[in-house]
Amino acid sequence: MRDVTRTLAMMVLSGVSTAAWALPWNIDMVDSDAVKAYEQEMRTLPQGVVAQPNALTPFGYVRNYVRESAEGQALSNPFEVNDAFLATGERMYGVYCQPCHGDGLELGPVGAAGRYPGVAVLRGEQGRLPQRTDGHVYLTVRNGGGIMPSYGWAMNDREMWSIVAWMRSAWKDAQAPSAGAASTVPMGADGGAPAPAAPGTAPQGQEAP
Repeated sequence: MRDVTRTLAMMVLSGVSTAAWALPWNIDMVDSDAVKAYEQEMRTLPQGVVAQPNALTPFGYVRNYVRESAEGQALSNPFEVNDAFLATGERMYGVYCQPCHGDGLELGPVGAAGRYPGVAVLRGEQGRLPQRTDGHVYLTVRNGGGIMPSYGWAMNDREMWSIVAWMRSAWKDAQAPSAGAASTVPMGADGGAPAPAAPGTAPQGQEAP
């Protein structure tokens, strides 16, 4: 009798557990409703919402441009240029630019002879800065170009513009070209001298910073 009771108890418990397994909490993630990325139109932000810095996203949204575009070439510094702003530019240049570009005339340790080839001289008769608008320089710092990497991940917009302002202020041989006079001479893909051209063809290559 005891064995029969035990058998019946096990059957009851088995039935209860089976019923419990069928309750809503047994839904597997594989069987749940899911929408894969881009399978439906993304929701837009509520009207009036604007990007702003906060603890989780420290950089607010700043529209980007192709540096060779008319819009990119026409960009200008939106920040007030004062001593603090220029001091920020000098500090940022020392951290992110000086290792390659040195003082603008003499290249830094990364771009020195026998090291990384093709680093651009920034000022003087052969320098890039007298041939480039402020917008072009800013977008090169932000997005990179030629062999130069982008630094938009490392600096905010104010810091990148401060570098442009400091170089223009500190180096008298690095002033921006007059309107419409920016150079469009094609440069080699390595960011240095123009790529050698095949006989009877024009030089090809990506424009350098």
